[in-house]
Amino acid sequence: MKSKQQTFPLHTIRKIVTVETGSSTYSDSSATNLVNALLARGWILLNIRTNDYGHPTERYTVLFYTLGNTDPSADIESIKAELREQDSQIPGLKIIVTPAPPQI
Repeated sequence: MKSKQQTFPLHTIRKIVTVETGSSTYSDSSATNLVNALLARGWILLNIRTNDYGHPTERYTVLFYTLGNTDPSADIESIKAELREQDSQIPGLKIIVTPAPPQI
C-alpha cells in the first residue's frame, strides 16, 4: 500500500521552536505533552532528532522536536502556562525559539 505524501510550503513557516527532552523520564513526558499541545494548536512537526550522550555502559538519549508555525506571533508561553497546572516540569524544559529566515 502506498502512503500518501502531503506537501507543505516550508517557505510559509515564520516561527520555529525546538523542544529538548532531558535525561529523565519525567521531563521526557513533559516534552511530549508540550509537543502534543503545540501540534493540537496548529504547529507543524518539522523534525525529530536524537543525540546520545555518556560512555558505552551509561548512555542516555536526548530528543529534539522541531516545530514550525506560519504565524510569526504564535505564542508558546500561553501554552506552557496552561500546561503548568498539570505538569510542574513544563517551565524547566529547554525550549529554543528561532525566527524563520526572511522570505526571498
